[in-house]
Amino acid sequence: MAKKPDLELAEEYFRRALEVRPTHGEALIQMAALKHRTDNNLASRAFLQRYLGAHEATAGVLYLAIQVETQSGDDRAASDYRNQLVRDFPESAESLLLLQQNR
Repeated sequence: MAKKPDLELAEEYFRRALEVRPTHGEALIQMAALKHRTDNNLASRAFLQRYLGAHEATAGVLYLAIQVETQSGDDRAASDYRNQLVRDFPESAESLLLLQQNR
């Protein structure tokens, strides 16, 4: 649903999934990504925090969190997520991409 150009329909779909199961990991991440995509980083942060409160972080989740916090202007939070990504997932594609971006 998130890949379709109809973001409103995608959001409705993920919200219904979260009504059924409020900690549904994939729905939380998709909502975070969708809100980030539409420049609503405050809402994106909230969905990320809900995800991280119920699930283990993945490299992809941390990379999204870095993007959200950077665009929100929270350099400290972005730095914390960067450090966690490089520490916990040093060989991940996201970690390597981050290292390339910082060159």
